[in-house]
Amino acid sequence: KKQIDFSSSRGFINYFGPQRFGTSMLSDVPWNVQIGRAILRGTAIEAVKVILTANDGYPPRISAALSHFSSSEKVNKIESKAPILQSSYEVLQHMPRSAHTLRTLLRELRRQTKRELALDKKRKGETWSEQACRKSLSVLSYRERQRWLQAYQSYIWNLTASEFYCDRKKSQGTIVQRGDQIAAERSASYKPLNSTVRGIITASSANIEEKFIERHIVIPFPGYKCLSERTTAQSAAGQKVSSILARDGIDYQKFQNNLVNVRCPGSYRRLIGVPKNMTCSLVKDKKSAIDLVFDLGVSSYATSFLRELTKMNLIVGNSMRFE
Repeated sequence: KKQIDFSSSRGFINYFGPQRFGTSMLSDVPWNVQIGRAILRGTAIEAVKVILTANDGYPPRISAALSHFSSSEKVNKIESKAPILQSSYEVLQHMPRSAHTLRTLLRELRRQTKRELALDKKRKGETWSEQACRKSLSVLSYRERQRWLQAYQSYIWNLTASEFYCDRKKSQGTIVQRGDQIAAERSASYKPLNSTVRGIITASSANIEEKFIERHIVIPFPGYKCLSERTTAQSAAGQKVSSILARDGIDYQKFQNNLVNVRCPGSYRRLIGVPKNMTCSLVKDKKSAIDLVFDLGVSSYATSFLRELTKMNLIVGNSMRFE
């Protein structure tokens, strides 16, 4: 009850929930995030490699089909001189019809590779080429390509929010400081931006007396438009986003010009989410069970809020809890 009351009044760090990233984890970075990062880095081969790697996020039949890349038992005589065509043929033979994206990608990779081999007789066809991977990724649906980039954007936002809040707690000062970007819908001095928040102002000596609190802070959701804004670039959160992107070898302009032709302008997301209309009651005839009802704002995740209540690490790309 005490923890519910605390989270209800103070809110929670507004992390993107795990459903934003899928269920598979390769190393310590989610599968979808690795694909998006490779695309923004401009390495199509790496993106295709991650997509076509069997993992626990795929249904068993799909993982079993993808395993033929590493162990192909049958030999296709027509394509025996091109190992990658042989193994991909085996994968397609076993790939479920329902795996539309993977089948489309494989067919296009094979088509592009056959064309390249016909033009270059000396090539052995042991791996996909960068150009074949680029062209093959481009034939996938826009929604699928966008999903991978949004997973990466969300991951960067979670990392930024975690580091930002952790730094402010360690400084033992006020959470809101000069230069922070603030959601201020009712202020007459805000500068309208194309974002999920009605208006953004910058905390300064002229308005800091308005006593902004942590729930007013917004963190940039990385994209070419919001990160090009001068006030965003100069803010502590904006600088942290740029620093994390730099560690990944990515410039914010890649969100506008990338190899899959998906434009990501970015936006702003509240650092703190606050549940409303919350009620809690015991469930009859069930021991240690409660019925918890609450409302959240648009794009906030119930898993993020429940994580604060249960203190279970359900969120990808963070290590900081709201205290």
